[in-house]
Parts: sequence; structure tokens; C-alpha cells
Amino acid sequence: MRTLLMIAVGSALVNNVVLSQFLGLCPFLGVSKKMDTAAGMGAAVIFVLTISSFCTSLIYKFVLVTTGMEYMQTIVFILVIAALVQLVEMFLKKTMPALYKSLGVYLPLITTNCAVLGVALLNDGRYGHSIEDSFVSLTLLTSGVFPFPDADKGLHELTYALMPHMGDWREANVVHEAGKLNEKPILSVYKPSLLTEEKSSARYTMCEVSSPNVIVTSVKRAEDESGLIVRMYESSGIRTNVEWNLEGLCPKYIYECDMMEQKEREVVFDGQRAKFEIRPFEIKTFLLV
Repeated sequence: MRTLLMIAVGSALVNNVVLSQFLGLCPFLGVSKKMDTAAGMGAAVIFVLTISSFCTSLIYKFVLVTTGMEYMQTIVFILVIAALVQLVEMFLKKTMPALYKSLGVYLPLITTNCAVLGVALLNDGRYGHSIEDSFVSLTLLTSGVFPFPDADKGLHELTYALMPHMGDWREANVVHEAGKLNEKPILSVYKPSLLTEEKSSARYTMCEVSSPNVIVTSVKRAEDESGLIVRMYESSGIRTNVEWNLEGLCPKYIYECDMMEQKEREVVFDGQRAKFEIRPFEIKTFLLV
């Protein structure tokens, strides 16, 4: 009972989307003075949020991911939400004209409150950036004139991208996308020792972690050549339980090491997957032998 009470108080005060996150302000400010219209707007928001979450989840998993069009998720989600809001608007106009008239312009604004959007400016390691008010700036080139004034003259190539996304930067995996922009894929022939003639057509991964906020930065030979070193870090400030698929590397033992590659402890490993916990923004180094 105490737990339920704490959840209720937390939802109402601490984690209230209006009071703490400043979301949903349009319908809140527009209809909160009257109980009838507030209840109607609340029901409409709950309906759109519930149905849109279900629909967009199915579309993302079975359509966008299957066709490799994940980059279209923002546009598709907005279209789904807007269509549901239009459906609610038509229903209220037909069955509850008084409520429809009292809600007025605040009803279509459900779309903006169900789809919280952001944008990230990705780049390939430019000299600097700044954010002031509603302006985002990227410094493309900066150079000194001393001791050699012509040092940076010439042709410069650069890469940057605008990444619109839903939710905050953690939910959108902005750090992961920035990493993909900066680290071009390298194609090489790889044949894991686990493969046999019977499994030659199977698909294997060399190194895969279950959590998108945990990013693998390097796979290299250990300095003392005793095995392979895999280094990864947590990018979103979230304590995470990670499941690590090592089906392609096929190690016999896994040891967690310090940054100098000295063994600290053995990691539980079932021959194919390992599990461990990583703290917010922690860097972990593992030795595979």
C-alpha cells in the first residue's frame, strides 16, 4: 500500500508531465478551468496516446525495421498521431458538439503534445559549436595566423547532418547515431571458428550488446598479445544491465580489466553470452582469451 501511495504522489507531483517536464501545456492551460472540458480533453489525450503508441510500435517493428527505413519514423509517427487526432475530432463533432465547440483549437494541439520532437546537429569533429536561444551554430573552420599564416589554406571536406527525433536525446540514441556518422563501416571477410559445415549458412555476429546506450568502441589485440581487448562505454547516464553476444568471437574466458589491461575479475560467461552491469557513463574494458 505504501508503494502504491508513493507512486501516486510521485506521478501527481514529482513526475507530473506538466509540472516537471512542461509537456502537454496547451490542453492543460486551455481547458483546466472547467471540469467537463478538462475531463473530455483528458480522455482524448489518453485515447490518442494509447492507440498511437500501439500503432507506431507495430509500424516501426514490422514495417520500418523490416524495410530498413527507420529514418522515416518521425514522419510516420506524426502522420499516425495526426490521423488519430482527426478521428477523435470527427467523433466529438458528430456525437458531442458542445464539448467539441468548448475544446476549440486545443483539440488539434494534442498532436504536438503526443509527438515531442527534437533535433540534433551531428558533425565529424568540427572545431566548435554553440547554442543560444533558438540558434544552433557549428564552427566549420578556425585557424591561427602565427607562426605560419597559410597553415589551413586549401580545400577542406566536412560532414554534418541534422537529425530530427522524437523524445529526448537518450530515447533517440543521438550519441549512437553520431558515432555511426563518424565511423564509416569497414568491410572484411570474417569466418568465426564456431562455424561448421552444417552451420555454414547461419548468420553470426562478432560482438553485439543488447542495450543501444552501451557503445562498443574498440576490438583489438591485447598489448601483451594474450587475447582480444573489447572496450565499451555507457552513453546516456543510465545504469544498465547488459547482455553481450559473443557468438562470433568464441572466447573461453572473459575478464574485466582496468584501462591498463590488467585483469580484475572474471565475467560470468555461458559460452555464447555474458551478462554484466555498467554504471552511468562508465568505460569498461574486457579481455577475451
